Amino acid sequence: MEGGAPDPVAITTWHQALGASTAVEVPHDLFALWLYSASGGIVLLGPDELSRDTIEIPLPDPELRQDQLYRLEEVLRRARYPSAIAIPVRRGGRDVALMLLGSFLVWAASVGNVQPLLIAALVHGLERRSGPVWVGVVASLKAVPILYALIYVGRGEWVRAATSLVVAALLAVPFLLYDLSRYPAGSGDAPSPLIAISPLLFGAAVVALAGVTLWLARRGSGLDRWAASVTVLAALPRITLLDLPQLLVAVRPAQDRGR
Repeated sequence: MEGGAPDPVAITTWHQALGASTAVEVPHDLFALWLYSASGGIVLLGPDELSRDTIEIPLPDPELRQDQLYRLEEVLRRARYPSAIAIPVRRGGRDVALMLLGSFLVWAASVGNVQPLLIAALVHGLERRSGPVWVGVVASLKAVPILYALIYVGRGEWVRAATSLVVAALLAVPFLLYDLSRYPAGSGDAPSPLIAISPLLFGAAVVALAGVTLWLARRGSGLDRWAASVTVLAALPRITLLDLPQLLVAVRPAQDRGR
């Protein structure tokens, strides 16, 4: 962003247009956008209400670090946006803007999408004693999350891994009582990029990521949840933007850290 002082009317118009176009793919309660000027300043494109809040916006050098994005998201989560994600906009090797979306998972749940509830169950239940039950319940509705049981396998927690599989199987068996001939099984109009390139590449990538998850879990690495979440996301045959919050499962709740 270069030149003199920006036109307030133009800023408002741009913010409304961007918010409306983004809402088509990712419904949200909050859409905030900050632009980084060439001189090193920050301009809030909108909403105006945030200009009255004491939110410290990080500066890129020349790109924003992941820990800076985490801190900003945490500030929003502690406010009234329990689901928030910060996304840098990069161009020419530097971040030129910062976009923040809030509460899109809450919106999805309000219209009957079960995905937010599944993610919440995994975030808060994966490390608990009841973890295998939660993994099984989620996997009975969307099969791919059974890959989170790889964490238990890597740690040598065979009973927990087996429990996940048994719970998922028991809850999925009633589906066989219904006519599944018209059940949608393809990737639809939003296939995984890996499938679009090559089904063989898709399979190889999932196997490789599963191997990394097992290796990290066996080593007791705190990155095992990250690896498992990426594996699950990569294994989805159909991906939409509402699937991306699957990565939230990688973040350990404060009470689970150190376990």
